Amino acid sequence: TANDVARYATIRHMTAHGGLVRLELGGQDGRNPDAVLEAEIPRQRLEALDLSPGRRVALRPRALRLFAGDQAA
Repeated sequence: TANDVARYATIRHMTAHGGLVRLELGGQDGRNPDAVLEAEIPRQRLEALDLSPGRRVALRPRALRLFAGDQAA
């Protein structure tokens, strides 16, 4: 199914917020290299996965929210 297909991105930046870490991700499968995705994961999960900036990761969103960017030219 479509939910079983992972997308890939590279971690650009990480910011800790208490028990959560916000990841800024880019370079999704070569599509729109300027696009940015944000994800939050528990700090313990981040440590268990040994994630760091520059690492390529698989994405399987559970709750997806889209926000329109500034479309002014």
